[in-house]
Amino acid sequence: MKDNNNIIGTLALSNLKGIGPAFVKKTITNSSFETSNFLDEIREITEANNKHFDDDTIFQSIDFLRKCE
Repeated sequence: MKDNNNIIGTLALSNLKGIGPAFVKKTITNSSFETSNFLDEIREITEANNKHFDDDTIFQSIDFLRKCE
């Protein structure tokens, strides 16, 4: 399940406008997305790196990927 969480979390993060592969590579660690609380984890990752997204934007990215499962 952790692998699935990593995939969804990473894709949801990279789906946000202004987030590219370099940011994802720099910020994602082995301990990222250990839970399925993607909203909080993505918010923590982005805010720790001075990027701010409202919860609705993050949720839309997560919801889009969950619909693709």
